[in-house]
Amino acid sequence: MIRIRGKSFTILFIANLFFIALITFYLNQRYYEVLPLQFNASNIPYVNVKIEGMSIPLKVDLGSRLEMNLYSDVLQKFHKRSYGVERWKNFRGTQFEYPTYILPKIALESLSFKNLVVAEFPVERRGESVIWRDPEQEIPPDKTVGHLGRGFLQKMNLLLDMESSKLIITNRPKKLKEEGYDLRTFKKIPFKLKKKGIVVKVDTDLGKMKFLLDTGFTLTTVHEFLYPKNLEEENRLYDLPWLTSTDFTMNGTNFGSQDLYFLSMTKELNHLDGILGMDFIEKHVIYIDFSKKLLYIRNAD
Repeated sequence: MIRIRGKSFTILFIANLFFIALITFYLNQRYYEVLPLQFNASNIPYVNVKIEGMSIPLKVDLGSRLEMNLYSDVLQKFHKRSYGVERWKNFRGTQFEYPTYILPKIALESLSFKNLVVAEFPVERRGESVIWRDPEQEIPPDKTVGHLGRGFLQKMNLLLDMESSKLIITNRPKKLKEEGYDLRTFKKIPFKLKKKGIVVKVDTDLGKMKFLLDTGFTLTTVHEFLYPKNLEEENRLYDLPWLTSTDFTMNGTNFGSQDLYFLSMTKELNHLDGILGMDFIEKHVIYIDFSKKLLYIRNAD
């Protein structure tokens, strides 16, 4: 009997430890962090990232497949180890090829992340992804020194509230509801996570289209060759042909009129019709559930 009780006690003790471990693991997997957003002159959002105690402003770029890139003069300040070489292209098809490194640790407020792959990027090439500059307007210097890309961001679920200048990293819907974001009232939009990024289907005045969701793009653009042949070209911003689509429907919900700008883009994006940029994103609170491949969009109304 004593042996039996001893075994029972041991089994019960181990079971309790296992249960406590499960609860601890579950709690550790739940996260909620509010990051203040700022915006550069092109209306691209950025956050401050802590690296070795330094606050580093990085663009939030869902259009980049990289985990992170940093300008060379900034990257050289940190401890890192060599990793390899990364190759990528921008929307024009311009190719970049630069060394990558492993950063031991970064922090976003109280959340910390280890062993991020960061690509080096020369600051003198930062302007090669700019669509257009007004020669008569003096643009203030961009404070940002790199990007946080989708390769990193897709490891978490995110809520984007541009109007309130907030990025919330969380997988806690109940907490979001307490803070005024009831996801049950948002419109559910399924997406596909492709090599180029988050792809959504949209019904427009030009027909059914596929758009890439990109916080690193100022405007919602489509391929130049899609401009209707029977319309005269108008120029509005950035000297780009444009029109307004009164229909902009995703999964049965029309999100209202949307300006479309027609831009010459690389043929490697021909499987997509365009890029859904910040001029749409800033008007809607958007929760991105990468685990379920769902967007939750709160309509502007």
